[in-house]
Amino acid sequence: MVKKLKVDLRMCILLLSVLLIFAACDDFPGTPSGPDDATLSGLSVSTGTLSPDFAPGIETYSLPLADTVTEITLTPTATNSSATITVNGTAVISGEASGALSLSGGINTINIVVTAEDGTTEKTYTISAVVGGVNLSGTLTLPNGEDASGKDFHLGLITDFDEATEDTRSIDAVWTSGSNQTYQLTGVPEGTYYLYAIIDWNNDGDFDDGYPDYAGLSGFTFDSLNSLIVDGTPPGDANIIVADSNLTADITDIQQIPASDGTITVSLTGAGDENGEVFLFYVYNAEDTPTPSNHVATGSDTVQAGFVSIVAQAKDTNEDFIGTGGSGYNIFVLIENVIVNSSPDNGEPFGAYMNEVIDGNITIQVNYEDLEPYVTPPSDGTITVSLTGAPLQTDDSCGIAIFPEDGPYGEDDRLGQNYAPIGSDGSVTITARNADDTENFTGTGGTNYDVFVLVDENNNGATDIGEMIYMATGNTVDGDITVPVDYGGMTPYVTVQ
Repeated sequence: MVKKLKVDLRMCILLLSVLLIFAACDDFPGTPSGPDDATLSGLSVSTGTLSPDFAPGIETYSLPLADTVTEITLTPTATNSSATITVNGTAVISGEASGALSLSGGINTINIVVTAEDGTTEKTYTISAVVGGVNLSGTLTLPNGEDASGKDFHLGLITDFDEATEDTRSIDAVWTSGSNQTYQLTGVPEGTYYLYAIIDWNNDGDFDDGYPDYAGLSGFTFDSLNSLIVDGTPPGDANIIVADSNLTADITDIQQIPASDGTITVSLTGAGDENGEVFLFYVYNAEDTPTPSNHVATGSDTVQAGFVSIVAQAKDTNEDFIGTGGSGYNIFVLIENVIVNSSPDNGEPFGAYMNEVIDGNITIQVNYEDLEPYVTPPSDGTITVSLTGAPLQTDDSCGIAIFPEDGPYGEDDRLGQNYAPIGSDGSVTITARNADDTENFTGTGGTNYDVFVLVDENNNGATDIGEMIYMATGNTVDGDITVPVDYGGMTPYVTVQ
């Protein structure tokens, strides 16, 4: 019995060790991926080195090859063994080499398409196998330490800037991090080129040579490139000379493409119910707090057939307002149902279009259905306490203190206060003063305040046990407000334990 027990114990220890080994792994052996997994877990080539190194989430690779290489094979391995693979349209078994792929001088595109087990999900990996030519590499540098992490960029090698000329070699990639980015163009044929870079700053997928993208040209100042972008003036002769050896070229003067000045047009559609009413708008600098008088431009016209389009006019000149390129503007639009004035009235259709950035002439499209009835915002105001019902012919005084809603209620937390004798009729009206007693306390419109009220029987400016107190909570300021307090609703003060 003892011997058998020792054997069983050894078996238990062995099994436990195996389980611990499995637990230390990310997955147990043989764990299948999902039926919609169309990734590769491995991809190798018979010659050369993929750049970057293979990873399942990276779909695009370059493969520089010597000019003596005429064919190549690939070995793709699917993450899900039930997925199917084709290489340039020919089926390949996962984990086995493809047939030989013929290569010619220059760029050869190889597409590996993985179709998941579900039969619908696909993923395409692309290899640009470049046979022969020169490798061109270097660094792109942004100004002032600007960080372009995660932004798409395009780098191209071109013989001239004619619109019909295509890049001889180019890459589209994601900026890795910081203000510097390395690159490599492989298999560049001999010749003389320009090397340019454009960074899609708002990642909208459009390298349109316009604000807010960044751009640069190797060997030239940004001003030279900007002249080309703006008016087509050539920056100078091509300066990247590719001969028979690898070379380096940096782009050190990359700048943001300036935005153009322009007008602001506001167009209203779908307002058939408002025919004959006045549509108007006001334009403010985005950094300014709007007031009835600090707008920079305005426009108004009558709605006809549910439509109106207006070019903003400068407030001071009544000429077309020209916004500064790259600057933001806030545009407030409304439909006046009764009379045109400087501010909207409650219930009038209203809309706000914030931080519209100027880059040439812009148009703000306003759909009537998107407008909402205007609600007058609450305004700042004073807080007054009206106490009634105190004992007649009293010599008591009344003190008030204003606190933030829900406190804290410490001595240093008071926002406003005041103190006055109670009249012989048992009433008093007190308006809170600021902490320095230099002017009335003004509460912020729409903000709630708690108001502490004390009937000071001892007239010593302190809250003594037994004196009547009251806390009026949640008083919302919208202009000057009065808080009514009835003495009968007050309670005696007791010491807080």
